[in-house]
Amino acid sequence: MPQFSVCIADFQERGRGRYQRHWQAPKQTSLLMSVLIPLDSNIDYGWATFAGALAAREACAKILPAQKILLKWPNDVVSMQGQKIGGVLGEVLGERDGMLFGAIGVGINILQAKNELLATATSLRMLDSSLQGEFKIVREALAVLFLNELKQNLQLQKTDVLSKMSLHCIDIGKVRNLQTRIGKISGTVRGIGANGELILGNHLITPDQMAQNALLEPDFVTKK
Repeated sequence: MPQFSVCIADFQERGRGRYQRHWQAPKQTSLLMSVLIPLDSNIDYGWATFAGALAAREACAKILPAQKILLKWPNDVVSMQGQKIGGVLGEVLGERDGMLFGAIGVGINILQAKNELLATATSLRMLDSSLQGEFKIVREALAVLFLNELKQNLQLQKTDVLSKMSLHCIDIGKVRNLQTRIGKISGTVRGIGANGELILGNHLITPDQMAQNALLEPDFVTKK
């Protein structure tokens, strides 16, 4: 398959998030998209996930320019109130013809109503009831925006991606209590480190150090 090939699903019954968490999305409610990306000495999948999360935020912000769309470290797109709109997951797939490939998967809630979502989640339509257009038209516009933003972000220097993430990170300045693999760490989030770590007090926390029960809410965003 060519680089940046795209696969889009109409619904998802066994979606997989971080730590193998499962989530669902009914038919014609969400952008459910995977993108094939090349991984080389300049692009590792951890950085690609950050680039993807930033692309998802930027795409949502362009669909709803009047709304403040933010990022929750390391890979969630959230509203100003902290409700989850969507998320991104990166994965290494393997090597072909001497090139290492990965996939960036994104799930973004578009048309769900309040009674279809957990209290910790929201959708683009819930954030702006004036969002008009048939589902497939809105989804296509969002998909094109995400793909274009992803390509641009992957061309940026890593420091530029992380700087842009810091500008939109809802965690910065907030007190967080995280359960990591080395124990519970509490403190004020001071920023995002040079390698994408969360700077929590005097600690640098990487996504891999997060314990499976680190987040209070599960990764799925749609009610079962």
